[in-house]
Amino acid sequence: MISLMQWLKESNIVNGRNLRVLPSKKDLIKLTELDLSQYKITELPKEIFNLTNLTTLDLSWNQLTEIPKEIDNLTNLSIRFKKFV
Repeated sequence: MISLMQWLKESNIVNGRNLRVLPSKKDLIKLTELDLSQYKITELPKEIFNLTNLTTLDLSWNQLTEIPKEIDNLTNLSIRFKKFV
């Protein structure tokens, strides 16, 4: 399984949104909103489920076929999920 930091480095998140500096793990823990829409994601890194301060996660327009049950651990989370029609 790829780590969240490695996944961020290798994904279009760094290139597609002009992210110049990758956040530290310490800063990622503080993350409250994460927009992963339109990246053709097929699987979520398990470390996302450790972001306990996350309140909004946008997974719209990706290629996910399922969302792992671990998502239930993020009790304050609101998920946006729209599939391409």
